[in-house]
Amino acid sequence: MQESQAPRCILSTMGANETDLTIQTQAVNALWALGSMNSRLKEEIIQQNGIQLISKTMKEFIACQQLQEKGIIALWTLASSLPVTSPQELVKCVTESITDAISAHIMCQQLCQHGLGAIASLTRPNSTDEDDDRLIDLIIGCMWMHAEVASIQQGALGALSKASINKSTNIVKQITAQDIDAIINSMRMHVTNRDVQENAVILLRSLTFCHDNVIVMSQNPWLQSLIQTAKTNFPRLRVNVDDLLLLLPAQ
Repeated sequence: MQESQAPRCILSTMGANETDLTIQTQAVNALWALGSMNSRLKEEIIQQNGIQLISKTMKEFIACQQLQEKGIIALWTLASSLPVTSPQELVKCVTESITDAISAHIMCQQLCQHGLGAIASLTRPNSTDEDDDRLIDLIIGCMWMHAEVASIQQGALGALSKASINKSTNIVKQITAQDIDAIINSMRMHVTNRDVQENAVILLRSLTFCHDNVIVMSQNPWLQSLIQTAKTNFPRLRVNVDDLLLLLPAQ
């Protein structure tokens, strides 16, 4: 079989064997492998509704952790090439499939790591406040569930940076004191991890664009000292830590 015919063959096999979990799992993995090979094959898979088919089988077999893991990686690979002009329905299809997989298998470290990494890096669809709140709650849940895993904390903090800005309105969401507690816990438990500290500071700086968030952040007695510690340990972070500290009233 010629390489160019592979996407159509795999997608046809998926369509003809919708109830066969083994075939669906192998097909999703094969689509990921093809999409990783070159951009031309990736575009062919997208044009032949590969993203929709992967999302459909993930929904059908939501209880299968292995399929969900492979589905997240495949969707992440394919969706990373979607142009900003892509239909909102397609972008939403990707996001919902990934968040549903995390929600169903939140105890699985590897799945959460990949899922949060995908959310952090992929374009988010237009969403309602309720959608944003559900996503934020899910991310915070992952942070507490896997508090000791630095890679999950890194992805979760990046995902929060995306989820805390409503793409439809470009307005920063108001967060709660409990959300700040999760961020502080992450910074405290991974004080020597540059990636965690950098993502946390970037998130906190973004949150200050909502004045109510500044008030909530200022009320926490440990936040400023942790930010200062991040500055001391990692003086070359991608965000100006002094600017962030200036926005918070002195304690």
